[in-house]
Amino acid sequence: MIEFKADCGHNVRAKDEDAGKVVRCAYCGREAQVPDDEPQDDFDFLFSDLGNEGSGSGPSSKSDQRKSAGRSGMPFRGPRNADPFVVVKKMAYVAAVLIVLIYVGKVYVWPLIQDMRSGAQITTAPPKPGPKPGPSGNTVAKPTKRPGGKGLLDPRLDRLGKEGVYVDPVPPDVTVYYKKLDDETDFSWIDNPTAKRLDAAPVAIDLSPGEYEIVVTIPLSSKQLWEFGSTYKPWRLKIEAEDVRGRRNSKADGLARDYLLPDDAVDVAIHLIERRQVVARRYVLTVRDSKWNVLTPMFLPRDNSMLEQSVLIARYIRGKRYGFDHRDVERELRFYEVPEEDQDYIVDILERTGCVSYPERRDSKHADKGKDAGGRYRIFRINPIDGALTTEELEGSRRTGKSR
Repeated sequence: MIEFKADCGHNVRAKDEDAGKVVRCAYCGREAQVPDDEPQDDFDFLFSDLGNEGSGSGPSSKSDQRKSAGRSGMPFRGPRNADPFVVVKKMAYVAAVLIVLIYVGKVYVWPLIQDMRSGAQITTAPPKPGPKPGPSGNTVAKPTKRPGGKGLLDPRLDRLGKEGVYVDPVPPDVTVYYKKLDDETDFSWIDNPTAKRLDAAPVAIDLSPGEYEIVVTIPLSSKQLWEFGSTYKPWRLKIEAEDVRGRRNSKADGLARDYLLPDDAVDVAIHLIERRQVVARRYVLTVRDSKWNVLTPMFLPRDNSMLEQSVLIARYIRGKRYGFDHRDVERELRFYEVPEEDQDYIVDILERTGCVSYPERRDSKHADKGKDAGGRYRIFRINPIDGALTTEELEGSRRTGKSR
C-alpha cells in the first residue's frame, strides 16, 4: 500500500501496482499522481519537495495525456511546477559545497601531492627542467626555504629549471644592457634604440644557456657617485676635460680604470649616451642550464680603505641579503693573509653585496721595493644558492679593465 498527500492536503491510499499512475482523491475529487519507488537521479533531490501540479491546460488535456500514456503502456506523470526560489536556494547550497571542496583541494591536497612528487624526483632522478622562461626579466616567484637560510635571500632566484643572470650592482643606480655574445668588442651596440635594457636593479634576467655580453652603465652625474667624497670632483673634472663625443677616448677610459675598483669587467670606458656621459663596464658571462650567474658590477673608488668602502656600501644597500657561515669566511680570509683590521669590514660587505674586491698583500719579491704585488686583486664571493665562499684572483685584463 502506498500512502501520500494529495494537493488538497489529505492522505490518499493506493495499491502498490498503481505506483506512478493517476488516481482520484476521495475527499476533493481531484486527480493525484501516485509516487513511484524508482530511484532518484543524482540531482533529483533538488526537486524532491516541489509540488506536482497540473499544467493548467484543463481536464481535457489531462484526459488526452492519460489516454496517450495508456496507449504507450507507460504510466502518466503529471508535469512539475518548479518553484524558482526553492531551485535557486538548493543550487546555492550545491555551489557552496563545491567551492569548499575546490578550496580544500587546492590549498591542502594539491601541495601535498606536489611535495610527494618532488620527493620522488629527488630520490630517484634529477628534477626535470621547467618550462623555458618568457621574455620578461622581472618575474617574481614565490620563495622556497633553503636549508639553513644560506646564500642570496632573494625570491627571484628560487625558480627551479630556470637560468639567467642576476645583476646586483654597487651602487644600484645603473642601466643594464644585454645580448648574445658576438664579434663586437666595443660599446657601440648599446647606442641602438632597440638594444635590450633594464633600468631597475638588482634584477634577474631570464636567459637561455649560452654566452652573453652585458654592459652596465652609471651616469657621471649620478648622485650616488657624489658620495665618493673629495676625490670624485677632481676625477670628474679630468674626464670632462677630455674630448668624449661618441667615440672612444683612451685617456678618459684610463681615468675610469684607474679610479674605480677592479671587478670582473673585461673593459671599462667613458661613453656618451643621449648627450650624457656614463661610465660603462663590459662583462662576458656563460649561462648554464638551470644555473644562475650572479654579476656584481662595482662602481666604487679604488683608493678607499675597507672601512670607507663598508660605510659607502651601507648607504647604498639596506639590510642583510646574503647568508653564510662566518667561521668559514674568517678562516679563508686568514688563509689569504687579509689583515685583521679589514676582516670585519669584508664580512660586512659580503653580507650586503655577496662580493668584494680586495687588493692582495705585498709579497716578498716586491716588499723591498715598496710596491704591492703587481697590483693584484682578489675577488671574494658568496655562492647565491648555498652560501659557500669562493675566491679568485683577477686576471691582468680584468684588473686593468682592457678588452681580451
